[in-house]
Amino acid sequence: MPKKDAYYFSHDSNARNDPKVIKLRLSLGWEGYGMYWALLEICKDNNTGDHPWTLESECINQLVMMLLSIDELTAKNLINTLKQSGLFSEENGRFFSKSFIERMISTEEKRCKSRNNGKLGGRPKKEPTGYDQVNQHDNLNITLIKERKGKERKVFIPPKKEEVINYCLERKNGIDADKFIDFYQARSWIMGKTKIKDWKACIRTWEKNNQCDKTTFSGGNKVESTDISKFRGE
Repeated sequence: MPKKDAYYFSHDSNARNDPKVIKLRLSLGWEGYGMYWALLEICKDNNTGDHPWTLESECINQLVMMLLSIDELTAKNLINTLKQSGLFSEENGRFFSKSFIERMISTEEKRCKSRNNGKLGGRPKKEPTGYDQVNQHDNLNITLIKERKGKERKVFIPPKKEEVINYCLERKNGIDADKFIDFYQARSWIMGKTKIKDWKACIRTWEKNNQCDKTTFSGGNKVESTDISKFRGE
């Protein structure tokens, strides 16, 4: 049988201690116990037609002999013991285990339910309230994220050279736009472990650092310039 068609059936770990099974073991030993489970496996495979998980009682002795490869006497003893212990029954021309059929019905119901739930889960869901829209800007991905509450948050966008030049001219700070962009571009616009959120704030920081970087004099004494590398992450 192909692996995909070989479904399991439940088997209690303490089945050997069931009163009915104990009767079987006392009569036929562990060999009878093994033949009992082999017969259940055969019933499981016979799951088609109007009477699934059962065997025809007509010529059951010969059928068990053939399926389990046992002699006639052993087959008769097994069948009689199974019926006497209540593990199997024989009604309306069928040989079967009532408890096994009940378990298989429960198993099939759960399997069908899971299959149906899987089909429902495969249906397309409503479009989520959040979405990602990716644009290209100077080979950098810009993600616009619309949050569930309807607010739109914009991930940091590295500035263009023209933007830096215009802002520096506006502030009259004399900062070199190329140097500024190269400096942060080389660091992927990250300072320390934090992604930069406002490049204009970085410009203003450079202004302060440049002012501190100039050597000043007070009362004729030289004041050492501040090392701005610690501010720029150099």
